[in-house]
Amino acid sequence: MSRIGLFLGSFNPLTNSHVALAKSAVAMGCVDGAWFVLSPANPAKIRKNILADEEHRREMMRDFLLKENDATLKLCDIEYELPRPSYTHNTLRVLKEKYPDVEFSILCGSDTLAKILTWKTGNDIVRENKFFCFRRGDKLETWPDIVLDRTEFIDTDIPSLSSTLVRGNISSGTAYNNMVPNSIADYIEKNGLYR
Repeated sequence: MSRIGLFLGSFNPLTNSHVALAKSAVAMGCVDGAWFVLSPANPAKIRKNILADEEHRREMMRDFLLKENDATLKLCDIEYELPRPSYTHNTLRVLKEKYPDVEFSILCGSDTLAKILTWKTGNDIVRENKFFCFRRGDKLETWPDIVLDRTEFIDTDIPSLSSTLVRGNISSGTAYNNMVPNSIADYIEKNGLYR
């Protein structure tokens, strides 16, 4: 049974931190491969009107993975086939039904894990899934038992970047090329995204 880490997100755009987290999970033996589960319609972000066109984001991810040429990394665009907006609990259920021979876990940063607990189905998501969480200075004892029971916390040197920061740099004309993979920067420039 293959072990796949699901990295769920809007990737608006993909950053070097996203890539480092996925690659670290594989390199450290937490998972055999990492799937970027691209959300075309994250409910929180739709309301803020900050998402680039969903097809642009999908094509950006495809272009990155083609040029990266790493068999352990894959794009999973299953949410493009599901009702909108995309809800994580539903996505996980569909993936487990579609791939019964895969052992899934969730890859995330501690900021994301903390947010999941505030969602309507957050406790169910945590209870039903295994997490590999990359900590950013959190003290382990601050997490509730439900998280500690289902999570392996990992300390590794991943740059502290966010898609929000990248978009802010782009819109203000500040350099951002060192924050995203080269193929992502090329796609953003070619298509005039986040201006």
